[in-house]
Amino acid sequence: MENLKDLLSKVSDKHKLVAKELLLMLDPRIEYGELSKLIKEKYNVEINPHMEMAHILGVISSLAHELNLPMLSSIVVNKETHYPGQQFYELYDLLNETDLTNASDKIKETIVKYEQNYTKSCKNWKELEKTLGIKVTKN
Repeated sequence: MENLKDLLSKVSDKHKLVAKELLLMLDPRIEYGELSKLIKEKYNVEINPHMEMAHILGVISSLAHELNLPMLSSIVVNKETHYPGQQFYELYDLLNETDLTNASDKIKETIVKYEQNYTKSCKNWKELEKTLGIKVTKN
């Protein structure tokens, strides 16, 4: 697993924009495509929801994990399933030293709901903002 310094070396402006928007909403769910569209409309920055977004979310969630924060990527879901993509579970396994490969849908659902609730109720997001060098101001 990468350390904080290694993870920060991967952070681009796109990572910062995605993190900022997710921290602004902390909503139970937003679809990958909706998040990409939001970033495009607000910042005129294109992020491919199929090719780039999973990687960006993985770096953000890994950083959050290093800071003892929940996986922010849990609130970004697939349009059809309403659950995060497979990369979420793979990263969860890596960060938590688990193996969800053959886990039931019920177990995966429980993990996602836990992470989503933890994300929404977390009060320590300022640490991620500080680490990323972003400022999140809610209206």
